[in-house]
Amino acid sequence: NSVLVQIPIGLEDKHVGHVDLVTMQARYFEGENGNDIRETEIPAELVDQANEYRQKLIDAVSKFDGEIEDLWIMEEEIPQEMVANAIRKGTLSLELTPVFCGSAYKNVGVQALLNGVLSYLPNPNQVVNTALDLDNDGADYDSDQACDLTDPDDDNDFIGDDDDDCDPD
Repeated sequence: NSVLVQIPIGLEDKHVGHVDLVTMQARYFEGENGNDIRETEIPAELVDQANEYRQKLIDAVSKFDGEIEDLWIMEEEIPQEMVANAIRKGTLSLELTPVFCGSAYKNVGVQALLNGVLSYLPNPNQVVNTALDLDNDGADYDSDQACDLTDPDDDNDFIGDDDDDCDPD
């Protein structure tokens, strides 16, 4: 279930920023490389669209936090931290996919995307990764035998080198 967490301000060559539906702020990326970020109120011509998509976001994340649903029904303000936590919870459960917008060419929205990665995705130590052992008829690979890449070995210059230091056999 994908859900927008941003809507664009301008399209194609006129794309200059986005409206963040979590904070309900407009964010403009200015300067030669989009490094100067300016946050302002949502432009008047985008307020209705932002409210529409904010409601869709709240509806989607309320499935992961009952308190959001209660606040929404009572038409009370929903704290942005609560929305962000629900997005993370839905993302970690693989039941929600936050959608960002931007332009790598103009560096518009790239910083916000990276912030979203940090806010909504797990770090490698928070998930169980599985693999298939092709040398053993596709059986599940025992991850306890794998190298711990989060603790680099100073003797190996490259993680991807082809020596057998990590071979469990």
